[in-house]
Amino acid sequence: MDRVLRLGVQWVELDFDWGEWQYFPNSPQDWSGWDRIMASAQARELRVLVRLHGSPAWSNASASPSAPPDDFAFYAAFAVALAARYPSVLDGLEVWYHPNRPESWRTSGGPSPQAYAQLLTLTAQAVHAQRPGVLVISGALAEEPGESDYLAALSASGADCVGVESLGAPGAT
Repeated sequence: MDRVLRLGVQWVELDFDWGEWQYFPNSPQDWSGWDRIMASAQARELRVLVRLHGSPAWSNASASPSAPPDDFAFYAAFAVALAARYPSVLDGLEVWYHPNRPESWRTSGGPSPQAYAQLLTLTAQAVHAQRPGVLVISGALAEEPGESDYLAALSASGADCVGVESLGAPGAT
């Protein structure tokens, strides 16, 4: 975190893969590693954005860590637990990553703007009920066909911000 601080930035984004965290339903989590990371950020007065993605094998029929859970309430509940655990340091939560890419949203039907909007809406509502001040951000959209369908679906999601990733590609809008 000291290297980040020397850059003069005020925010840090941390990648949190739920699929690698909660191996069994209702299993107790060992938060000690994340507690140290969050305490380090807090000690340096850095604001923290967590990108929460992935799902444990028990939560989806495909058992793929890149598949969303079959019941979005599991994901929302974990997001709430994360927000509740770090009330003084977690400032933002990005829901999933590249939900419009087949590699990142592995379901039999492939990526779905409507399904992702349901996950985002449920998560935003749950997190805002627990921690109203946390920014809930949609997962960064990859440059893929149908990106505008996602933006339309996200308009009523309750998210505070829309994540977009263009990487400066020619023709990106």
